[in-house]
Amino acid sequence: MKKLEKLPPKKKILISLGAFLLTILIAVGISFLAWQSQADKINPGTMVGPIPVGKKSLKEARALIKEELQNWEQRGLMARHNNIKIAIPAAAQFNVEASLPIFVWQQEKIDQFLKENLSANSWGQYLISYFSPTHLNTFYELDEELFKKYLTDNLSELTITPQNASFMIREDLGGKWEFVILPERIGRQINFDSALKTFHKNLTNLDNKEIVLFTETVRPKIYISDLEGLSEKAETLVKRGSLTLIMPTEIENATSTWTIATSTIASWIVPQFTSDPPTIDLDFEKIKSYLEEKIAPEINQEPQTPRYQLEEKRLTGWSPSAIGKKLNTEASVKTIYENYLKNNISEAQLSVDILLPEIKSGENPLRIEEIVGVGQSNFVGSSKNRRHNIKIGADTLHGLLIAPGEEFSLIKSLGDMDASAGYLPEYVIKGDKTVLEYGGGLCQVATTIFRSALGTGLPITMRQNHSYRVSYYEPAGMDATIYDPLPDVRFINDTPDYILIQSRIEGDNLYFDFWGKSDGRQATTTTPVIFNIVKPAPTKIVETTDLKPGEKKCTESSHNGADTYFDYTVIYPSGEEKTERFKSHYVPWQAICLVGVDPEKETEEELEVETEEENNDSENKASSTPELTQ
Repeated sequence: MKKLEKLPPKKKILISLGAFLLTILIAVGISFLAWQSQADKINPGTMVGPIPVGKKSLKEARALIKEELQNWEQRGLMARHNNIKIAIPAAAQFNVEASLPIFVWQQEKIDQFLKENLSANSWGQYLISYFSPTHLNTFYELDEELFKKYLTDNLSELTITPQNASFMIREDLGGKWEFVILPERIGRQINFDSALKTFHKNLTNLDNKEIVLFTETVRPKIYISDLEGLSEKAETLVKRGSLTLIMPTEIENATSTWTIATSTIASWIVPQFTSDPPTIDLDFEKIKSYLEEKIAPEINQEPQTPRYQLEEKRLTGWSPSAIGKKLNTEASVKTIYENYLKNNISEAQLSVDILLPEIKSGENPLRIEEIVGVGQSNFVGSSKNRRHNIKIGADTLHGLLIAPGEEFSLIKSLGDMDASAGYLPEYVIKGDKTVLEYGGGLCQVATTIFRSALGTGLPITMRQNHSYRVSYYEPAGMDATIYDPLPDVRFINDTPDYILIQSRIEGDNLYFDFWGKSDGRQATTTTPVIFNIVKPAPTKIVETTDLKPGEKKCTESSHNGADTYFDYTVIYPSGEEKTERFKSHYVPWQAICLVGVDPEKETEEELEVETEEENNDSENKASSTPELTQ
């Protein structure tokens, strides 16, 4: 030390600087050696949500994340409103066959993030990670609309639709009527913003803490006080009598006139505050809703292109073309408004648009020569109603033409999927309730038509797999589900010629044959690869009064969760080759069984629950913050 103190100042500085640089070099050397030893590991401090993956190999990190996400996916999340509890699953049944994902993990995004944070990528990045760790916070997709629908469907008791104050005609047995005002009603609904915010937070943090649901007051727009001073004007308006709607004379229709009763017109009357003093008006949206619900179904008709059938490989027309009609509700509402309210005219002519078919009878631009693709699926074990529905769906598509360049939509082509089209209902469980719904069997149609499009080599523009594996659609990964309006099965006829759909059922097998003219393309699909097998949760028991006490009926069987993929390759005559990989993720699906209970016992339990709810409602009303309640 004494020798160093005796050195000149310049030498002291040089020695200190040298020692500092040597220390830096040693630190850099050590970190470089550490980096080299961790070359196949992920940078320190790296996290996927709350999962630390730093200093782990890619394989170790993937295994850890997979286990955490699968456990979370199986558990789902519990939500609660007072004493009412509901499990929010990763995927749910939205009708008899449409199982759709509420949330999914973004596996590709997670994998890309891990690869980007491998130590081997960059020594500099490795050093920085010690001081500034990298986090991936968004690694999931949440379908917010399905989330809301699931809560609404399964917690209907939390929703009360608000009621505006309105005018009404009260009629007695003698035909005399009086004009009265119906008071408003306060409504309520689930506070979805609060629920979504918590759910996003829980998904990000992989926190299965119970979500507390709140309800919020939904106030009507029109109160009784708004209408009291306008009763006389409103009554004078309806004294003009009923309104007659007239079909345009140039359009053929079974019904040519419709009479709108004064009681209906009274319900259309609303206050108009933009004028001084306030006056009355007719509500455009109410009139439009009435036309769409009551009048349009009697008028609307899709244009019909000729349907064709093959007889001994000869094309014969069996359904002629027909023009379509569609009620123009916007124009019709304006006419009603002007005639009845402004001009004191008690009739109005509806506006109807003419829709022309793409092909007329007698035209033959088809060049239907050969089968260009076939799709097949098996429905062994299906119920009587399901078999009936499969046939209705197949018959609906039989003979349908797809024009060159046209995008085919299965939902549009099937049309109404309810009793009016001949379909039969089946039971589906929503929450802890059993309800009858239509749609059983139509996913068999969806899966088969999807496979036909693959076999033909057509571009697939929309396809969604089921959320769980179903035996009818094996091999796993080659299925398709539909749910009006989405998801749908869609594909484009990018061939130069028309494609004709022919359906056939042979035993337990459904086929769709696509007829057209081959342009030389070749389409192949690989055998689906199935991996990440996950066992389901134990059987869920749902008590019901629809069965005899003690009787058991299982509506859902258990299914393993899994991931799958297959490659779809089309080689065109030009030599161009396109390959698309179809990936599917299936959640583990627990068996669900109904068990019959004594209706009288069930009634007693319901009364107890109702009493609890009434008490809770009373507490909520007494709360100092009535706008938001738990």
